[in-house]
Amino acid sequence: MAAALRDFLDRNFFRAGIRRRLMLLMLLPLAVVLVVSVRLDFRGSMAPTMAAFDSALVKSALGLAAQIRLDGNALVLRLDRQAEQILRSDTADVVLWALYDNVGLLAGGDRRLPLPITLEGERQVYDATVDGRQVRVARVTRITELGPAHVLVAETYNKRDDSQRRILSDQVLPNLLLIALTLGIVVLAIGAALKPLEQLRADIASRTARDLHPIDVNAVPVDSRPVVDSLNRLFESLRRSEQTQREFLANAAHQLRTPVTGLTTQIELAQIEGAFDDTPERAERLQQALDQLRQLLDQLLTLSRAEAFGSAAHTFATVDIKALLEQQAGLFIDRAVARRIDLGYALQPCQTQGIDWLLRELAGNLIDNALRYTPEGGEVTVSCGEDGDGPWLAVEDTGPGISADDRERVFERFWRGASSRQPTEAATQGSGLGMAIVREIAEQHRARVEITDAWRRPDGSTGPGTRITVRFPAQA
Repeated sequence: MAAALRDFLDRNFFRAGIRRRLMLLMLLPLAVVLVVSVRLDFRGSMAPTMAAFDSALVKSALGLAAQIRLDGNALVLRLDRQAEQILRSDTADVVLWALYDNVGLLAGGDRRLPLPITLEGERQVYDATVDGRQVRVARVTRITELGPAHVLVAETYNKRDDSQRRILSDQVLPNLLLIALTLGIVVLAIGAALKPLEQLRADIASRTARDLHPIDVNAVPVDSRPVVDSLNRLFESLRRSEQTQREFLANAAHQLRTPVTGLTTQIELAQIEGAFDDTPERAERLQQALDQLRQLLDQLLTLSRAEAFGSAAHTFATVDIKALLEQQAGLFIDRAVARRIDLGYALQPCQTQGIDWLLRELAGNLIDNALRYTPEGGEVTVSCGEDGDGPWLAVEDTGPGISADDRERVFERFWRGASSRQPTEAATQGSGLGMAIVREIAEQHRARVEITDAWRRPDGSTGPGTRITVRFPAQA
């Protein structure tokens, strides 16, 4: 039992939210106050009501006792028909009466109403049971020439029960309404008190992974400022760590470009001198490795610049997405022709607010990624437009597609496909940073990246492949 209680409190109180804990802390005392208040009010109201019923019962017994007469050596109490009807005319309860003489023998009335075993004083009110029903009995003793005579008048509990129910309802309903009103006020007060914390939660939840600017401590309650100060210190530590990592990547990539350029020059000189005349394929593999390394360094620099740009304040400007895609796709025409890939356009006029060079990097990486994963003889389509959700751009290819399990992983750095997306030879030369750069730039523009399975041809039919869509927020 104790373990179950601890488990219940742990689930519903100790690990509950502040709002629920405050509600429970208020509800339990209010429930205790309700029970105690109703009990005390009920007792206070029932006492005079029951006393009034008992007093009326005693008066009835006194009235009967005044009618006792001596008939020879016997006591009698004769009621005419009208008096009997008046006595028993109660519409709610059954009324009984009885007369017992000085030796305790029934001298008149209902035989079902017995004389109490213990006689206390001249008047006595007590509970008894008649025919299995509880009754309230009033006994009055009158001294006669033959000795004491006892008159009993009893009635069932119907009126008393009805009065108890009315009093209870009259006491409970107002108290319940008062408790409900109090709880309503408490809920509103708790909501108002927790509103700054809710705003703080919304502010933190709306941030991107790169948004580490400090929280304004003046916008939160005094009691919450130590927590906010700790968060700000954590943000600052993360910002410095991220900046250090970013600077290291940028410096390393920049420094490595010089020896890569030197290696390229030396390979070209060696080719001119005929060093690879017998093994031309070796020169080609060396050149491909250097091209891959050069692309990796370029993308590391791009990612570093994009992250640095996202950490700083900047102003967006209007960017013509259609013109941007036309220019970026044109840079890949030669590559597409060399691999017999049909690089096409489906561009509609659309614009968004953003940073031109960052969006060019985003588009370039999407097109480069599509060309790498599309086999020779395939198709890549670059498109843009605007619908009810806002402006968008998309790149479609007829490659092997991306499985649902891998759609989130493609945005991880240096992840370059799984068994469900067999890469082409060109794809194996990629750096694995293209989609990471796409997501970084999209997040900075409050855009979302969608990956769908099917590629839709101009005639409306679908085929295997991947469509990657970047949806920008609707313009105000």
